Order: sequence, then C-alpha cells, then structure tokens
Amino acid sequence: MRERLLQSCAGNAICIVEAAKKLVESNEADEETVKLAGSMLGQPSRKSGVFLSRYLDVFSRLVQKHCSVMGEREYCIYSWNPRVPIRYFPVGIDATGTILAFDKSGIPRLVSYPVSRTLDIEGHGVSIPNVSENPVVEISKRADGYQVSFYFNPDLKRWIPSTRYLLHNMRYEGRNLIIADSAEDIINPYALIADRIAEEAGLYEKLSGWEGRTVNFILLLEEPATVRPNVDLASPERCKLLLLNYRDESGRLSSISEAVKELMWEHVVESEKVRLDSKEELYSLIEKARQSLEHRSHFLRFERGEPQRPLVIEVKSKLYAEAMNVKYMSDPKSYIILISEGKREEALGLLVDYEPIKQAALKLAEHYTALETLVDRLAEGLGAGESIIERLLKGLQDVGAVGENGNKVSTLRSELERARRTKNTRRLARVLALAVLGETMIEAEEGVSKLVSAIKAVLQSQDNKERSKNETAAL
Repeated sequence: MRERLLQSCAGNAICIVEAAKKLVESNEADEETVKLAGSMLGQPSRKSGVFLSRYLDVFSRLVQKHCSVMGEREYCIYSWNPRVPIRYFPVGIDATGTILAFDKSGIPRLVSYPVSRTLDIEGHGVSIPNVSENPVVEISKRADGYQVSFYFNPDLKRWIPSTRYLLHNMRYEGRNLIIADSAEDIINPYALIADRIAEEAGLYEKLSGWEGRTVNFILLLEEPATVRPNVDLASPERCKLLLLNYRDESGRLSSISEAVKELMWEHVVESEKVRLDSKEELYSLIEKARQSLEHRSHFLRFERGEPQRPLVIEVKSKLYAEAMNVKYMSDPKSYIILISEGKREEALGLLVDYEPIKQAALKLAEHYTALETLVDRLAEGLGAGESIIERLLKGLQDVGAVGENGNKVSTLRSELERARRTKNTRRLARVLALAVLGETMIEAEEGVSKLVSAIKAVLQSQDNKERSKNETAAL
C-alpha cells in the first residue's frame, strides 16, 4: 500500500497525506502507510490518532486550502499560510500551489505539482551540504516576478494556469476570496495575463502531448514584484512569461536547461557553470549573491539523489530590494542604505534621470560622507558620559531634525547608548541618517544636512568645553 500511494501521488507530500487520511477514516490504512503520511507532516508515527491530530494542526493553522467545483470533481489548491514562518517538512515544502482533484469517492488525484519550496540559507536548521559529496549541479538567478504553473485540467479539457495561492477562477478583493460563477472563467489576475501570453505566443500548442506534466514559469510584470506593482494595471503586451522547469508524470523535477531544450521557450537566468564542487568557489558565490543589486536571489541545486524534491538552497541578496526601491521609487532610505554599504556609484546610477532628484542625491551622498567622519569623532566623546547624548538630542531638536517627543528620540537615544558600548560607528551613522529622512530625496538631503550641522555644533561645544577646562587647569 505504501509504494502504491507513493506512485499514485508522484511523491507529492500533500497528496500522500490526503490519500492516507481517507484510508485512515475508512479503516483501510496499515501502519506503514500511517507512518509514511505522518513523516510527510513532520511527525512520523504508526498511530492513526497521532496522525489525525497532526493533520488537523497542519491543515488548520499552517497550510491553507482553497477549493472549487469543476465538472465532476472538486479542485483544491494548497499553499503555506503567508502569516506563519515556513517550516521545512515535506508538506511545507510542497505547499507551493499543489492542486488535487477529488471525485465522489474522496480519493485525491494529483493534477498540478509545482516547483517545491526552496530552503532559505538563513533559515533555521538549514545547512550547506558538503559539495565534494553533493555538488552544485545548477545555479539560477531569481527573476523577480510571480510563480505561474500550467497543468492540464481533465474536466475543463484544456491547459490552465494557476498561481502559488489561487486557482485560475479565484481572486482576492481585500481579504475576501472571490470564486467565479463559472469554472471556466479566469479571474486570477496573474493567471489571466499568463493565459493571454500563452495563447498569443503559441505556448498551448507547444504543450500538446505534455498532459500529465506541470510546467512552471515566472511571470514578470513591468516592475519587479519586490516593489508590489498593481497587477490590475498591467498590460500582457508588456509582461513576460519565463520558463523555469517542469515535472513529469513521476514527479521528477527537471533542470532549467532540460526544460529549455525540450520546450524552446525564453527562460530564467541560469549560470553557465554546470557543476560546482569546490567549497571555496561555493562560499565566494554565496558572498557575491548576498551583495547583488541585479538579482533578488541565487538558487543552488545540489545533487542528492532526490529527483522529486531536490535540495535547492536560496541565497537572498541583502541589497536587491533597496536597489529596486531606489530605481523605481527614488527612495531616500534605500539610497542611504546602499551608500552605507559602499555602493554609492551604483546607487547614483540607479536613480531616475531627473535633475532635481539627482542633484539632491549627490548632495545627500556628500552629507553622509561628512556624517560618517563626524560620527567617528562623536563616538570618542560618548564615553565621557550621558551629557553628550542629551546635548546631541537637544541640538537635533533645535535645528528641527527631530521633534521633541516621539519614537525617533527614543531610537536615537538607544542607538547612541549602543554606540557608546560597542563603538560601532558605521551602524550609528546609518541609524542617525535614517532617523531624520523625509519622504523625498530633497527632504532627505535637507534632513541630513541639519543632522550634520547639529553634530558639528555639539562637537564644537565639546571642544570649547575641553579647551576651557584645560586653560583653567593651566592657570
């Protein structure tokens, strides 16, 4: 029974669990089947009661399920609850838009098995394998868009796009889930754009004969997903559908190059290096990925002999989101962060070609360079006691850099105290600058200019006080 379940569900953890639940409820499940399903939930046990309790917890709290009747079946899509931190057990890894179809018997049929969740390299319990034993066999760069998977719907008798959270005939309006009156209607806005691109570009003809597979794409809108563009304003003519990979009938997840070779479709960026088995090369790549301004993430696929749920580790850039905020929104906060990370010229190059913004940004960069120098001097005086902290806060209030009350004052006092203990002047300079920024680049330039003037005044006062003290002692 265990092997039959694995084969019928193509290794998909959610399908295995739902099928096992039906067998348990009808008293047809043996202990090995219960244990297998429990392991998919992250809690292996041969006891049916333990399995059902864990099932209820996972599917009521961690995994969300949305269903719609189409023809003779009910189609349900499973996704991880976005309000809950991800946990890396098999059901969680497969909760990325898996779609099951249930007939009157209640036995699930796997109809869409999208790409599994990748493991965040910073995530709890995630470790990097020994590449001499498990080499990296694929390196890809994240296209900053939205997952769209195509599968053949046996009731609608056509290829259908779905997203990570919703079926094609679903959409959110605020927090309300709307389901179309007709199962054939595509109202999911991302699926609708993908469907139009697929229709006009001839994708459906290319997919003929691929029934039983799930083909995964990334939908790119006119602006990257990280800046949250309004999908309802997007035009299909200005969007792209990039091929990622596919799953075959056995559940095996293809590589990007394999999918491209078979489907001949524009694809996501893949590294030219096919195999990476040097620890030094790996850690060098990871460090570069963390500093990337061009790509949101890098994905490293390791050879581990698991074709259905391969180990893919995601290395997120710490600066990409800031770069996109500068490029598309001229955000001063993100601009300051990039400058503080030594990316001044790159940040300037990202800005919109509008002279008032560029001039303000140039002045802001100059003010920040001056601020870093002043903060080094300021840190030396922080050890003298709390009085310089209070004088600095008063100086900032006098020039209007911060108000007399509020969170900014509390934050600044806390950071100044921290700097006195740790001597981390780089962090202090950034926190001080971020505390006085306005909404626009021009307002930010004015705010940091006032901040620099206030610190100069405090340092000058401190110098005068020391000079007077020394002169008195000399007398």
